[in-house]
Amino acid sequence: QGTKEICESYVVGKFSTHLSHVPDHNPQLVRIQYSYDENGVVSVQIRQNDEESDLPVKEEPVDDISQYYGEVIKEEIAEEPEYEKMEVILTIDVSGSMDGSPMRDAQAAAKNFAKTIMKDTDGNAKIAIAVFSDDNEMKCELSSDLYSICNAIDRMDCGDTGYGNDVDPFRYLSSHYSTGDGKKVMVVLTDGVWCDQSEAIRNANYCYSIGINTVAIGFGGADERFLKQITHGDMQAVKTDQSGLSAAFGSIAQEITSSSSKGSSGKSKSGSDAKRNTTATWLAVGERA
Repeated sequence: QGTKEICESYVVGKFSTHLSHVPDHNPQLVRIQYSYDENGVVSVQIRQNDEESDLPVKEEPVDDISQYYGEVIKEEIAEEPEYEKMEVILTIDVSGSMDGSPMRDAQAAAKNFAKTIMKDTDGNAKIAIAVFSDDNEMKCELSSDLYSICNAIDRMDCGDTGYGNDVDPFRYLSSHYSTGDGKKVMVVLTDGVWCDQSEAIRNANYCYSIGINTVAIGFGGADERFLKQITHGDMQAVKTDQSGLSAAFGSIAQEITSSSSKGSSGKSKSGSDAKRNTTATWLAVGERA
């Protein structure tokens, strides 16, 4: 906090909080946000596992940290990341069991997922929105327009494509990706058991064979073993409850974007391997929406 150059600034303070143990999240995701107002006063906010409320932060006495002062070696700072081309299709089960609060919670989690993807890739990703049950339907083709993506999510409704679970989305959605290079991901949310699970598994395998990573998120009556069988690539299937949908989507978004950045040479200026993950911010203390 102050106006001097790097390594000559004032120490803001020492801050601590209490992190809770959440068995379903391993490793834990902890986000720390620093912000400052027009007077240069710094605020510290901490959130855990994509929760939407801040943890209580306590200011502690500052230790002697003079040993950490020193010259910043700029050559060791990683270059700003570039992002590989990425296409993500999110499809949501709209069968009868999704009526009411399950659909509303799924929509809220899906919009946060889209916002995180777009923010963490600097808007370089494309996202499509689809629904399925007795049939498949595209609500929004691959787009980088976050407004259109969120509008498509808002237009989803239980029963849009019937109230059963006669079809899976894999073959249908596989034709909606571009034919170019880049990362291709299909995220499937379901809350029940599908009529032909064997066919769904074969179709998920087909997607993976043509370069599409698939990941399933399930809640309610979803079968965890089946979720794992239709998940392929470098991500893990997630079985949660309705209240954990936002955290589950947040975890998947982090996994998708964490491996998408690339430097022009894949190295930092010093020649060592470099990787920088970005994450979504939220309203700072005193900031208006």
